[in-house]
Amino acid sequence: MYGITSIRKVIEMSPTQLHQHRIVDLLRLNEECSGLSDQELKTFSKIATFSAFQPGQVIFSESQPAQSFFILEKGIVRLNFSRRDPVELHPGQLFGDWAVINNTVRLATAVSKNHSSVLEINATGFFDTTLIAPAISLQVVKCIARKLIQRVQSRSQVSTKILIEQGENEHVEFKSTLRKNLKTNARDPKIEVAVLKTIAAFLNGRGGTLLVGVEDSGQIIGIEPDEFPNADKYLLHFSNLLESRLGSNVNQYIHYDLVKIHEKMVLRVDCDPSSRPFFVVDPGTAVEYFFVRNGPSSVNYSFSQAITYIQERF
Repeated sequence: MYGITSIRKVIEMSPTQLHQHRIVDLLRLNEECSGLSDQELKTFSKIATFSAFQPGQVIFSESQPAQSFFILEKGIVRLNFSRRDPVELHPGQLFGDWAVINNTVRLATAVSKNHSSVLEINATGFFDTTLIAPAISLQVVKCIARKLIQRVQSRSQVSTKILIEQGENEHVEFKSTLRKNLKTNARDPKIEVAVLKTIAAFLNGRGGTLLVGVEDSGQIIGIEPDEFPNADKYLLHFSNLLESRLGSNVNQYIHYDLVKIHEKMVLRVDCDPSSRPFFVVDPGTAVEYFFVRNGPSSVNYSFSQAITYIQERF
């Protein structure tokens, strides 16, 4: 909310200043631009323009050359892929950037789901050092690249091995089992909650990877202790667990599969940062819990903390 003084300042701004102010406010919502000063963010006004789109209008199409990337200001945009489920974007999210950074064609078709406003950033201007300082473009590109690496990391044995060798951190967590308490040697609903809260925390934060069948020490024990008849039954149980406790739309933000490491199968769950908040439902009480990643831990936020975080994050 703007105070009276802030509103007066906005009214007194010139059209150019209003344009810059609008850009700065939007870029502030984006992780890629964190750490940049207002003055640095204002330089984007040289290469960025706002555009309005009607419901159903195409912003860009799959296989088109990528000449710009975008940040959603208002409304909802859907990315339609030919080989995967669509993804819905919400205000503050950057999109169309991967094709620019990788110098390739569009991998999806972006469609405005309702009346939307989008900031379009010219890619040529973004890399023009006479318009944008190299330090600014470098920071943005490094953040995009980091997200790209997290997203497209192969589900292969090699990449999973590397994650295990590096150990747990803000973006990686290990769980020994999916449902069995190894201390009591019995199935335990609390174990399932522990798995779900990590997934929710990754979704509500910056994303991450959960590996089930790996102890905190990095020792690989596989999925056998959970005692499922076969791998298909294991994955079906996990899928049902996700839908019943996190909701069916969680599938557009996660990618999971069983990978073989040292002759043992491990469940790998890659979580993207979500565009909406996710809560973990306690089946016994129907109470919803909101988790956020804090370093190598998943923290349960209080009601007031959750409201503040959701307002700022989503």
